[in-house]
Amino acid sequence: MDSSTPSPLLPNETFLVYRFALVATESERPTQKIVKVGEFNSAEDALDLARDHAVALAASHANALVPGSTNDAADNTVRIVPSEWGYDVKRDYRTLARFWVYSRAA
Repeated sequence: MDSSTPSPLLPNETFLVYRFALVATESERPTQKIVKVGEFNSAEDALDLARDHAVALAASHANALVPGSTNDAADNTVRIVPSEWGYDVKRDYRTLARFWVYSRAA
């Protein structure tokens, strides 16, 4: 059996990529918003998409000034933190968004 043939002992899986982020509204406290951004047959493809989204979000926030912060570069540093399940985009201690991969039986 070659690597492209699914093992009969393991169920086929679908890998879903979700974006988790807090969304502020004028009338309410921030609430979590979850958006599915992709669905794949391989974990590698799903993690690639999660990384691509994390890089794009980090780039869009890299030059944005945070209200109330100093001009210190450390205050405005946006970084991508990899995990076993995907990527977090962080500014200081705050998580701007989380791109996680979940699997489910196909």
